[in-house]
Amino acid sequence: MKINDIFSQFNTPPFLFVGSGISRRYLNLPDWKGLLSHFTRIVSDDDYSFSYYENLATSAEYTQGVYPKIASLLERDYNKLWFKAPDIRTISEEKLEDVKNNGLSPFKAEIASYIQSISKLNDEYINEIKRFSEISRHHISGIITTNYDSFLEDHCDGYKTYVGQNELIFSAIQG
Repeated sequence: MKINDIFSQFNTPPFLFVGSGISRRYLNLPDWKGLLSHFTRIVSDDDYSFSYYENLATSAEYTQGVYPKIASLLERDYNKLWFKAPDIRTISEEKLEDVKNNGLSPFKAEIASYIQSISKLNDEYINEIKRFSEISRHHISGIITTNYDSFLEDHCDGYKTYVGQNELIFSAIQG
């Protein structure tokens, strides 16, 4: 059985689950290690800063993989530094207010800001991106992602964006 045969049996178009590969391909963004390495260098400008977190993560019992554990450990240290060293802050006034009033993690806000600042469409794939945008309008019910970039919002029209599980789960979705 071919994938087209499977899809032809559905009553509605599928949902896509999109991972960071799309951002790496179309926006030239770093992989997990590259992203985390950038932020470990802010916490400690040392050639071994990433190795430090990697050692901590691999020595701890953690069942969800080493990079999520590194991110958790790094977030703790980054947030402590962020509150003490205003010179490392790069986020917008709106996000600063969210940190101050709504408990937004400075680490997560800074990652999103960093990703936005380095995102650049890869000219090699412009036609592919255009085709993806066209297909998304008529042949996809929705897209689920954990990506921090805005590639999907920028190239897929007609979808409502939900941030976080609670916003999605407790919203009044029709259809």
